[in-house]
Amino acid sequence: MTKREKALICFAVFVTFCFIVRVGNPPLISWARVCGDSMEPTFSDGDYLVFHYQSGYTVGDVVYAWWIDEMLVKRVVSFEGDRVHITGDNVDEAYNFVVAPGDIGGKLLCRIWRGHD
Repeated sequence: MTKREKALICFAVFVTFCFIVRVGNPPLISWARVCGDSMEPTFSDGDYLVFHYQSGYTVGDVVYAWWIDEMLVKRVVSFEGDRVHITGDNVDEAYNFVVAPGDIGGKLLCRIWRGHD
């Protein structure tokens, strides 16, 4: 079995675990796939990230959030009242988004699969 096949099996087991381990709503642990290059050089298109739910976030945290009908992986840059400002790490592609704290689904726990070799 190749290293890539082992990693894919581990990933499948982990995803299954994430669907099983739920404590109420939202899930305690979730995952997301990075789409696009807005988080480069930190994360690349195709990277798989694991997030954990928590009630508070700080500037600098990488989070996933819902904005309109789109899930975003971004970094928290500031707070303004009951709004959280998030943006990507790629200065050429970064756009600022403003979300409510309740729209943030989790904070980055780890990267489990690198999209590009």
